[in-house]
Amino acid sequence: MRKIGTLTTEMDAMRFGDFLFVKGIENDVENGEGGAFEVWVHDDGQLAEARRYLDAFLSNPGAAEFSTAKDAERIRREQARADAKKKSRVITRERLGYERNFTGFATVSVVLAVLSVIATFFAGELGIFPDSSSAATPEKIAEAERQFERREMLTMTKFIQPKAADAAQIIEASGDPIRFGRFFADRSLPEVRHGEIWRLITPIFIHFGILHLVFNLMWLRDLGGFFQDRFGVRQLVLFVFITGAVSNYGQLLWSGPMFGGLSGVNYALFGYLWMRGKHDRFAAWSLNPQIVQTMMAWFAVCAVGLIPNVANFAHGVGLVAGMAWGFACGKLSRGVR
Repeated sequence: MRKIGTLTTEMDAMRFGDFLFVKGIENDVENGEGGAFEVWVHDDGQLAEARRYLDAFLSNPGAAEFSTAKDAERIRREQARADAKKKSRVITRERLGYERNFTGFATVSVVLAVLSVIATFFAGELGIFPDSSSAATPEKIAEAERQFERREMLTMTKFIQPKAADAAQIIEASGDPIRFGRFFADRSLPEVRHGEIWRLITPIFIHFGILHLVFNLMWLRDLGGFFQDRFGVRQLVLFVFITGAVSNYGQLLWSGPMFGGLSGVNYALFGYLWMRGKHDRFAAWSLNPQIVQTMMAWFAVCAVGLIPNVANFAHGVGLVAGMAWGFACGKLSRGVR
């Protein structure tokens, strides 16, 4: 692979790179010194031809013959479809790295898993209200009140009123815990505004039952591990905090503070990797179609109510935020990763 020259702007470099690609000349555009962009040609046998094209481009970069972006995109889509058909039979170096990373448990994922186990144990994984199938004894009410207070330390905002026993009676009378949750929550986040910043993120660590916890940690291992390997620890921590806070707030607006789980972050990770793999021209990987189908099928099953007591708004807000972030990063990528 040889460098044939440099161009001063990224737009010109991408435009010329697309032109060479349409002409059948494989090439890479990379960041050079001083903000310039270098054009590299893969096949030494095509160097002379590529240099002639570069001289013509430099003399008249606005010429119509160099407007080949649509043709280049069409050819790439056709190649992607052809590669997808081969993927089940051919083990490439990129695919091997992809699958290896999807079996690991990266550092950030481990920390999030530990925090989730601690928070779930601290808050009580069986919910906060007394068991309605038996009489609410003073002891049960007192325990429910203590559990409520522990959990309320980790919610985005506190319930205004009432707590435990009174809350159970209101829900029993109204038959609508969702409406109850909305009514008795201050969605302006007064605690956060007074310095309790942790509340923006801590709901992602609370899970309701062992299956809920294990299911989320499995997806976090795969999606978070791959994200960290490709984009680094700092990027993953920032991504989790922002998408966790955004998906938490979306769920708070819909149902009040009685929710928890990593699902919003997992769907954000899924959306990011899905869009980044599709729209980053430099990416040597793409999300496995079976993962896309599984995640979207589960999203639909939960959204239509086949699975009860699911934070669907956290799922939806996380998915949209992750897809938008991944799409933007893919389009703006300069081939760093």
